[in-house]
Order: sequence, then structure tokens, then C-alpha cells
Amino acid sequence: MKSLITIVCISLTALVMSCGGGGQGANSAAAAPAAPEIAWQEISQAGELAKAQGKDIFVFVYAPWCPKCEAMKMEAFVDKEFTEIVNTHFIPIKINAQESKEIVWGGESLGNPNFDHSKEFTDQNSYHEIVSKIGAESIPNVVVLDYNLNNFASILGLRDAKTLTSWLKINTHRF
Repeated sequence: MKSLITIVCISLTALVMSCGGGGQGANSAAAAPAAPEIAWQEISQAGELAKAQGKDIFVFVYAPWCPKCEAMKMEAFVDKEFTEIVNTHFIPIKINAQESKEIVWGGESLGNPNFDHSKEFTDQNSYHEIVSKIGAESIPNVVVLDYNLNNFASILGLRDAKTLTSWLKINTHRF
């Protein structure tokens, strides 16, 4: 009787594994396609790229400690339709609102003079000068700039891909 139970258990295990229930088989890697990604560009090159390609600049203003910013990265910014729209019609850049380094923007050197280096990376800190320069209000914030670096649209707060897509269509007339 013991051997019959052992044979049945082995047979059931083999059946489950052959149907893809094993979890780590070759089929599980092929079944999970990579999430689409936004092709983020360097901040310093955004204006030149926008002028050369006749595109507006899509700016995501965030902070590394911000849970709403992370939620947008993990949910909205991996949506296939939204990612394709941003990559096709815009020059996308990310700006850490609390960056400590100097950033050259529109020929001007901007910094974060009140940055507190004693704070941990995950703590709130002062905002970089570029945040006000582009017309961002807080985080998370999506700002659209024309190729002359002028703000003409801004949306504040956690937004899903569908909301961002509709907002871009209404405010940019790019697609």
C-alpha cells in the first residue's frame, strides 16, 4: 500500500510539472514578457534633442523616498500604451527634486544650495532649483515643456496610465 501511494504521488508530481506547475521551468521564463520601459534621456541633452526632433519634453519630477512616485514608476510607467506614447511623441526625462548636484539647464547652472548632506538618502530634503525653474509644484509631478524649455502643462499627484494618457492628449495635441 505504501508503494502504491508513493507511485501515485510521484505520478501526480510529474503531471503537475509537465503542465507548467513547476514554476521554474523553461516555459515560465518565456511566458513572462518584459515590461515596456520609458526611454529616459539625460537632462542636459533634453533641450537639444527636443529641438532637433521637434518634440516636447515629458518631465517626471520625483524623490527616491516618495511612495507615490514609486507607485507611478511601477504602475503607470510600465503600461504599454502609455510608454509607447511617451517614447514616440516626447523626450522623456526624470528629475530628482532633491538632487544635490549642479544641473545645467538652458545654459544656466542650477543647484540645491539648501541641500542637507547630513540627511539620509531616504529622508526629505530641500528642492533643487530646477524644480521651480520648470514650474513643478511638488512630487510626484509630470510637467510638459516645449523645446524652448517653457512649461505649458503640469499635473500633480499620483496618476495612473489611463489618466496620464488622457491628460497628455488634451494638453499637448501631439497624438
